Amino acid sequence: MALKTDVAGALSSVREAIAEVAGVQGRLGGFQKFQVQSSINALQASRTGLTEAASVIGDTDFAVATAELNRQTVLIQSSVNLLGLVNQQTGQILQLL
Repeated sequence: MALKTDVAGALSSVREAIAEVAGVQGRLGGFQKFQVQSSINALQASRTGLTEAASVIGDTDFAVATAELNRQTVLIQSSVNLLGLVNQQTGQILQLL
Protein backbone atom coordinates (compact mmCIF):
# COMPACT_ATOMS: atom_id res chain seq x y z
CA MET A 1 0.00 0.00 0.00
CA ALA A 2 2.96 2.30 0.45
CA LEU A 3 3.46 2.45 -3.32
CA LYS A 4 -0.03 3.94 -3.78
CA THR A 5 0.88 6.90 -1.66
CA ASP A 6 4.60 7.13 -2.48
CA VAL A 7 4.72 7.94 -6.21
CA ALA A 8 8.45 8.53 -6.22
CA GLY A 9 9.02 5.16 -4.54
CA ALA A 10 6.73 3.45 -7.08
CA LEU A 11 8.60 5.09 -9.96
CA SER A 12 11.89 4.00 -8.47
CA SER A 13 10.61 0.41 -8.13
CA VAL A 14 9.44 0.41 -11.75
CA ARG A 15 12.82 1.73 -12.93
CA GLU A 16 14.63 -0.95 -10.93
CA ALA A 17 12.37 -3.63 -12.43
CA ILE A 18 13.02 -2.29 -15.95
CA ALA A 19 16.77 -2.30 -15.32
CA GLU A 20 16.62 -5.83 -13.95
CA VAL A 21 14.59 -7.08 -16.94
CA ALA A 22 17.04 -5.37 -19.34
CA GLY A 23 19.96 -7.04 -17.55
CA VAL A 24 18.34 -10.46 -17.75
CA GLN A 25 17.54 -9.91 -21.44
CA GLY A 26 21.18 -9.00 -22.07
CA ARG A 27 22.46 -12.11 -20.29
CA LEU A 28 19.93 -14.26 -22.12
CA GLY A 29 20.91 -12.74 -25.48
CA GLY A 30 24.59 -13.32 -24.71
CA PHE A 31 23.89 -16.91 -23.69
CA GLN A 32 21.93 -17.50 -26.89
CA LYS A 33 24.59 -15.93 -29.09
CA PHE A 34 27.67 -17.51 -27.54
CA GLN A 35 26.42 -20.81 -26.12
CA VAL A 36 23.45 -21.90 -28.21
CA GLN A 37 24.72 -20.58 -31.53
CA SER A 38 28.14 -22.14 -30.95
CA SER A 39 26.48 -25.49 -30.25
CA ILE A 40 24.33 -25.16 -33.36
CA ASN A 41 27.40 -24.38 -35.48
CA ALA A 42 29.29 -27.36 -34.05
CA LEU A 43 26.36 -29.69 -34.70
CA GLN A 44 26.01 -28.43 -38.26
CA ALA A 45 29.72 -29.02 -38.85
CA SER A 46 29.37 -32.54 -37.44
CA ARG A 47 26.38 -33.21 -39.68
CA THR A 48 28.32 -32.03 -42.73
CA GLY A 49 31.28 -34.24 -41.80
CA LEU A 50 29.06 -37.26 -41.27
CA THR A 51 27.29 -36.69 -44.57
CA GLU A 52 30.61 -36.49 -46.39
CA ALA A 53 31.88 -39.61 -44.61
CA ALA A 54 28.74 -41.54 -45.56
CA SER A 55 29.22 -40.45 -49.17
CA VAL A 56 32.84 -41.62 -49.17
CA ILE A 57 31.84 -44.95 -47.62
CA GLY A 58 29.12 -45.38 -50.24
CA ASP A 59 31.59 -44.59 -53.03
CA THR A 60 34.11 -47.05 -51.57
CA ASP A 61 31.48 -49.79 -51.34
CA PHE A 62 30.54 -49.18 -54.97
CA ALA A 63 34.19 -49.37 -56.04
CA VAL A 64 34.71 -52.62 -54.11
CA ALA A 65 31.55 -54.12 -55.60
CA THR A 66 32.59 -53.08 -59.11
CA ALA A 67 36.06 -54.59 -58.65
CA GLU A 68 34.53 -57.84 -57.38
CA LEU A 69 32.14 -57.95 -60.35
CA ASN A 70 35.07 -57.50 -62.75
CA ARG A 71 37.00 -60.27 -60.99
CA GLN A 72 34.04 -62.63 -61.18
CA THR A 73 33.54 -61.80 -64.87
CA VAL A 74 37.18 -62.59 -65.66
CA LEU A 75 36.94 -65.88 -63.74
CA ILE A 76 33.80 -66.90 -65.62
CA GLN A 77 35.32 -66.02 -68.99
CA SER A 78 38.47 -68.00 -68.13
CA SER A 79 36.36 -70.98 -67.07
CA VAL A 80 34.39 -70.90 -70.29
CA ASN A 81 37.61 -70.72 -72.34
CA LEU A 82 39.08 -73.66 -70.41
CA LEU A 83 35.95 -75.73 -70.98
CA GLY A 84 36.19 -74.98 -74.68
CA LEU A 85 39.81 -76.14 -74.75
CA VAL A 86 38.95 -79.32 -72.85
CA ASN A 87 36.16 -80.09 -75.30
CA GLN A 88 38.53 -79.55 -78.26
CA GLN A 89 41.15 -81.81 -76.74
CA THR A 90 38.57 -84.49 -75.97
CA GLY A 91 37.40 -84.37 -79.59
CA GLN A 92 40.97 -84.64 -80.87
CA ILE A 93 41.69 -87.63 -78.59
CA LEU A 94 38.56 -89.37 -79.82
CA GLN A 95 39.62 -88.78 -83.46
CA LEU A 96 42.97 -90.39 -82.77
CA LEU A 97 41.30 -93.50 -81.39
